[in-house]
Amino acid sequence: MTSIALRLLGPARLVGARGTEVLVGGAKARAVLAALGLRLNQVVSVESLIGDLWAGEPPPSARNAVQVYVSAVRRGLESAGGPLRLDRVSGGYRLSGRPDSVDWLRFEALTAQARGSARAGDHRAAAELFGQALALWGGPPLADAAGTPLGTAFRARMQTARLLAVGDRFETLLVLGEADRFADELTELVRAHPADERLARLLAARHRAAPIAAVEEPVPRAEHGPIAAVPRPEGRNGFVGREAELSALVAALRAGGLVTLTGPPGVGKSRLAAEAVHRLAGDLRAVRVRPATAVESSLPTLGGRTVLVLDDCDPVADSVAAACETLLGDDPDARILVTTTRPLGLSGEHVQRLGPLPLDDAVELFRARLPAAPADPADLEAVCVALDGLPLSLELAAARGTVLTPAELAERLTDQLALLRPRRGEGRSLAVALTEATGRLSADERALFARLALFVDTFPAEAAEAMARDALDLLQNLVDASLVTAENGRFRLLAPVRQHGRTLLTDRQRRTALDRRADYLADLARTAAAAQRGPDRTRWRDRLDAARPDLDEELDRALRQGRFGFALPVAADLWWWWANRPQAGLDWYRRILRAAAQAAPPDDLVLRVQLAAAVVASYVSLPEAMDYADDARATALRLGSRSGMVRACQHASDIAYELGDLARARSAGTRSWELAVELKDPYAIGRCALSVAYNHFADDDLPNARRWARDAARSFAKAGDEEGRADARLLVAEVLVDQNRNDEADALLLALIRTFRAQGTDEQVARSATLLAVLADRAGRRTDAVELVTEAFDLHAKVGHAWAVAHDLEVLAARCAERRDALPAAALLGAATVVRADAELAPMPRDVRVRAAIEARCGAVDGFQYAERSGAVHGLLGAAGLARAAFTAG
Repeated sequence: MTSIALRLLGPARLVGARGTEVLVGGAKARAVLAALGLRLNQVVSVESLIGDLWAGEPPPSARNAVQVYVSAVRRGLESAGGPLRLDRVSGGYRLSGRPDSVDWLRFEALTAQARGSARAGDHRAAAELFGQALALWGGPPLADAAGTPLGTAFRARMQTARLLAVGDRFETLLVLGEADRFADELTELVRAHPADERLARLLAARHRAAPIAAVEEPVPRAEHGPIAAVPRPEGRNGFVGREAELSALVAALRAGGLVTLTGPPGVGKSRLAAEAVHRLAGDLRAVRVRPATAVESSLPTLGGRTVLVLDDCDPVADSVAAACETLLGDDPDARILVTTTRPLGLSGEHVQRLGPLPLDDAVELFRARLPAAPADPADLEAVCVALDGLPLSLELAAARGTVLTPAELAERLTDQLALLRPRRGEGRSLAVALTEATGRLSADERALFARLALFVDTFPAEAAEAMARDALDLLQNLVDASLVTAENGRFRLLAPVRQHGRTLLTDRQRRTALDRRADYLADLARTAAAAQRGPDRTRWRDRLDAARPDLDEELDRALRQGRFGFALPVAADLWWWWANRPQAGLDWYRRILRAAAQAAPPDDLVLRVQLAAAVVASYVSLPEAMDYADDARATALRLGSRSGMVRACQHASDIAYELGDLARARSAGTRSWELAVELKDPYAIGRCALSVAYNHFADDDLPNARRWARDAARSFAKAGDEEGRADARLLVAEVLVDQNRNDEADALLLALIRTFRAQGTDEQVARSATLLAVLADRAGRRTDAVELVTEAFDLHAKVGHAWAVAHDLEVLAARCAERRDALPAAALLGAATVVRADAELAPMPRDVRVRAAIEARCGAVDGFQYAERSGAVHGLLGAAGLARAAFTAG
């Protein structure tokens, strides 16, 4: 049988010849891959792909965006090396291959064969074929296309096909007498799909019971002490949202047994329970028993068609658990619904966790509870975001709507627990509920909970471990108690829960806990800096991104307190991360170095920050970057730090290069390399040799540029620095492109761009894509060239490094001139000129030679000067559109 080459039953993934899975681009690119795979061997137009991705009016850039996504698919196919082939054909694109190499198409074929075997009476073969088909599923189908027209068109049909196959297999197994093996799976499906009568009937048949539709007889009203029908709010206080959670809860209650609804205080457990039993009114009767009754006496036996509701059981949870265990032992068919903050921990318990409302539902609830008055949607959203979608908080906030507008509420939510108190006689406040919940914690759990409340947003398990001993067990208990929420491998406290947690700390405890958080953040920055040159660079960048609110808060606290032992090392370690957000990083460096100048902290720490500031500032302001490099050189001289001198001179060389001061660039670059050789540091030698190589390149000395770049690459390899080696080889590739050694350049650049994408170094991806676009255009692959240009300048717009933007505009202008497209060449040249001027970048000899060559080829064409002036209007922000237009029109 043919191996699977494309998986669509889950996230879209390509599978290589050796079984290695390749995840293509972003979600939109994977949606394009899915669209092509679903229509395997068919021509799919660009218009169809646009319709697959965007509902309603697509964005103006949709056609270009689709080309980028198709390019990402093509790269994924090349990386996977599988049997599928993507071609650009008349009318669109075609993905070609054997139908059984796509899991969805194989699923359809296998289920068709299985049904044929069943009709022929071969139930054993049918069961095996259904099993093979269902084994192909790895999750919800077309997971990357959720919310797109493609997903709307296909996902429901695919999920229905799976349910039909599950039902058909179960029927086959019933005939074979082997249905018990899959009874648990069918039970879960019945819970997930309560409206599917066929699944319910099959489950009933397995139990040798009557069909579910027969359970509709009226149940006599129970007379048993404190038993009452479950109330359901109506009118303005009616139920809002939570349809998915409600359906799941109804299905679980239909299936029977113990169902425990958990969640933090104020999340709406009681309200959801009331709505669920109301939805069951036609089939089952629900009665409520006070939790204390479960402790004071035995639970009543009310028959198999009654749901017993035990609401708000936290105060007597252990006793309720014992009573439920007894009742279920006496009556296995009993149905019990318990609401509590943590599971009861009984065998067979079905636990459903309830989280905050999604933003749209939160806004709907808040608006429904507000007094009738117009409100700005932005203000409503601001309140709902600040309250983290917690229903009780939203209802208490809405109650304040008689005296405060939503905008005024949003401004006052820094102290939610004080503001959001119910009026006398109108129920518990959230503060009381949280106090009760934390009162049930052990001393160690409560201490960790209060310390974790100091994190601004999400945190990983390692952060909890930094705050307390044996933290993992304590953290698990806090998650079970619904006071800490687990989200994709990280944890967080909802906003009001966080505010309550902070009130549990004394001033001294707060200072101690904040110092522990600072130690954790300093270690995170230090470890990430050490790892940023390796294969895990992207993972560490993502971790720092997630920790940004805490890093910002702790840096601010450290500067206000004069704690330079924290602020300076952390700022020095974060340079590579801030290089992706240079303006934010530069703002911090300015503030930190100003504060350091007033306090005179140790020079060695100041030197590290000056060197880091020189790098990050070079993306924003080259003159300011040179000032930092000069300051670093002076500090290194004062300290007698030769390694500091190496880095200061190397940074000065790179900055002078971009400023167009080639004499200083040569002098500083040569000096930095000589010092690095004396130190025998292969990484420093590689970095300084690369600066020398770029100086030769700027001087239009291509042979020496290539020689020094190759030497730099060898030094980086010796140091084990793959990122530096790739940087050096990029210059080698550009020299090859300049020398028209196209095949060598293409092979090298394809390897480099994969490396840069894996590292997440956006600027290097952009520069590589620009050079590959030139090669694609030379080879006549104009569509590929446009896709690469689009990718390159989208990334340039994100990073905003003026030298790189101007350089790549000139590279593309030179290519347009090669093919005698004078006006696009002129427009690109004009844009490059204004980008250089705005950033105070002087042209180098090579830049002058490139401009002269373009003007020699095209300058005499009518309209050249006008096109150049028109291009100058665009500048950095308009460079992307101009570059795409130049290659689309050419």
